[in-house]
Amino acid sequence: MRGGYVRRPVLRFKRGTALTPLEGFSNGFKPLKGPARVRLLVSARDEDVGLASEMVERLLGGCGFYEGFEEWFGCDVEVGYAGLSDDYARVDGDVEGWDVVLAFIPDKLMVPYDLDPYLPLKRSLASMGIPSQMVESSTFRLADNPHVLFNLSLSLYCKAGGVPWGLAEPLGADFVIGLDVSGGYAAYTVIWRWDEVGVDWGAFRCEGETIRGVGRIVEEVARRFRGDRVSFVIHRDGLPGPGEAESVDDVYRRLRVDMSGLGYAYVSVRKRFPPRIFSLGESGFEPASKGAFVVFSHEKGVICTAGYPEFRGVYGAGSVRPMLVEVVETSNWNFRIEEFLRHVFWLSELHWASGLRSTKYPISTLYAHRIARFASAGVLPEDIGNSLWFL
Repeated sequence: MRGGYVRRPVLRFKRGTALTPLEGFSNGFKPLKGPARVRLLVSARDEDVGLASEMVERLLGGCGFYEGFEEWFGCDVEVGYAGLSDDYARVDGDVEGWDVVLAFIPDKLMVPYDLDPYLPLKRSLASMGIPSQMVESSTFRLADNPHVLFNLSLSLYCKAGGVPWGLAEPLGADFVIGLDVSGGYAAYTVIWRWDEVGVDWGAFRCEGETIRGVGRIVEEVARRFRGDRVSFVIHRDGLPGPGEAESVDDVYRRLRVDMSGLGYAYVSVRKRFPPRIFSLGESGFEPASKGAFVVFSHEKGVICTAGYPEFRGVYGAGSVRPMLVEVVETSNWNFRIEEFLRHVFWLSELHWASGLRSTKYPISTLYAHRIARFASAGVLPEDIGNSLWFL
């Protein structure tokens, strides 16, 4: 075994680079790319309009270190208001033409399971091609919390078509495909153009754990990147199903007939890995720093995508588990596993729904997982453009 550290990625904004989202926005670097105008429809029951209006006012104007939606994101915001039905399952009003709906609903713990309005309202709006952001009552009572406001504004901006930040350096592959299966659906995300960041997504029904359409996905995406040399990595959430890796290899052999520079790796990314990595400090064992890794073999290793400085102290160390990364199949076995560990770590820093704490999971598999779960619950919008509606 051997270990070490993968350095944190530098994030690219429109006007500069920074190590964290908060640093980038605080310095006025503005989001990487997005709309110049956002049309926000706020939907709430009559008894919640006062609290909703207060939160929206601070969402736009700022509070504490958070300087406001229009200031940080460099865009105008048009706000409209609409009611909610008695069961919270639909918006009482015309939603056509709005970019995103911000709906105020009760906490799921305060209503019976079969009356939870979250998914019915999501389905209703998704069927009309409108992305939505739900805010539960316990959250919109935190209208003066800049942390809540910052993360909420990020989600709204992304669902309106924006991308807050990207990578200042290339990842090392032309594109990454994330795959996951949940509830009878297979979902995928495609991420490319690391300086500008492009994201595609999709989902389809599948049988069991075998993604029968994986070869078609890979072939369609690879042909977009036709060139002298094209490399891609597939991140499979969990263990691959029967025949998945073989189907990708079959596609690779077919494509390389007219794409001689094509190369790929099929990588399993697993989050339920019991061992943890600690750092031995002056006061004892502490959470390892983000980016700490241990290599077990040529094709397998673990990396901390969460850790110090986000988690501090000995008692917080138990909550941090590394990600297990294993190369299952590849076109070239002459590789260093550290490169694939870096891919997973850097992609975890591209989670755009939080500007204060990165996700443990790479967005390749995290977003595919969310899409699959939504699809299995009947939420799979069409004609929704480039919105990151699943955040």
